Amino acid sequence: MSRLQILVFLLSLSVFSWAHSLDPRSIDRYSEILLSPEGGRLYYVLVYGQNGTDYAVNMLKPDSLGHAAPELQQPYLEQRSKEYLPGQLLQVYSQDVPLRYIGGVSGMSTGHGGMRVNRSVLIYEFNYPDGMPRDQKVPFYYEDDNFARLFSWKQIRVAGLQGVQIDGHRPYENLTPYDYTMLDTGGLLPATRSVSLEITVPSSPVADATPEASFAEALMEMGVPQPDRKEQVFLRNFLLFFVPVSILAGIIVVIFNRRKAEREQLRSKS
Repeated sequence: MSRLQILVFLLSLSVFSWAHSLDPRSIDRYSEILLSPEGGRLYYVLVYGQNGTDYAVNMLKPDSLGHAAPELQQPYLEQRSKEYLPGQLLQVYSQDVPLRYIGGVSGMSTGHGGMRVNRSVLIYEFNYPDGMPRDQKVPFYYEDDNFARLFSWKQIRVAGLQGVQIDGHRPYENLTPYDYTMLDTGGLLPATRSVSLEITVPSSPVADATPEASFAEALMEMGVPQPDRKEQVFLRNFLLFFVPVSILAGIIVVIFNRRKAEREQLRSKS
């Protein structure tokens, strides 16, 4: 491998490590679908990159704690729902099931590298299709085609309540849903765009011995944690930016000096 190829490879590693944190268009999403015998609820959670965050701040005008006024949140979230609802597809018992937007919440949170970002939660409800059999497995399919071409993370969680049983593979179900530590992988894990499962809905509710917790509901309280101390911010920026840049600059200087020495050596021989 030539020196130039090595340099390009090292540079690409640093770009990959920064790409998600610095990509202003990036959008992380988490869809949580809770199924009960009566119907279902879908929480559609979005964490925006810089472009989306700037737009949200202009619309929501959050206070110093990151909270936005309810009268500003409602039209903003309705607008977001109109944008993202057409990109979602839900099928139960091989029939399309419409999602009904019922509300949400939006405010500021902490994203990659401690960045201050907008986080929005859109809430939908849906009914099972008429004639769907109970107490037996039926197909369940959910797809999110929004932002498919952006550098982003996407996780889908489907949970059964009151006796609803779920069978099938759910990607990353062994990971803690919507954990920012997990998101700091920089989105290099492939995004989940859809899940294809089987569900069994009981004829009547069954008491849950250990009810499923909703991770999305825990995100409904918006706000920004206390900012890091200046020393922490400087250290983080130093490790994320200055160290890789210094290493790359050092490699470039070494290669340049080596080639300069080779040229001078050739001149002296001639």
